[in-house]
Amino acid sequence: MNALPSHRRTSLRTTLARRLGGNLALVAVLLAAWIANVAGATSAEGRPFSDTGLDRVQQLVEKHHCWTGKAPPDIGEPKHAVVTLPGGRARVMSADVGYGIWLYHEPGVLHAFCA
Repeated sequence: MNALPSHRRTSLRTTLARRLGGNLALVAVLLAAWIANVAGATSAEGRPFSDTGLDRVQQLVEKHHCWTGKAPPDIGEPKHAVVTLPGGRARVMSADVGYGIWLYHEPGVLHAFCA
C-alpha cells in the first residue's frame, strides 16, 4: 500500500530532475571528469591502479611484501604498514601508524604490516 495518493507520487527520475534542475549537466560533467582522472591514474612504476579501491592496497601489499593476519615466522617486528588515513588514499607508512590504528583505535584503516 502506498502512503501517498496517486496524484502525489513521483518517480525517482522526476524527483531528481526537480531537485537538480539545471545542475544536471554540471553533475554529468563533473562525474565524467572524475572518472577520467581515476582511469588515468598510474603507480610510480607506470602501472594503472584505482586510487580509491582495493587495487591500490593490493599493489602496495605485494610490492612491499606485506602480510595480514599472523606474521610469517622468518620476519621480525614490522617496520612499515599499509594504511589509509581519513581523507587520504592507501600508502605505506611507519609501523607505528599501523599500531596506533590497530591497538589504540586511532582514525584510519590498517590493511597490512610490512617488513
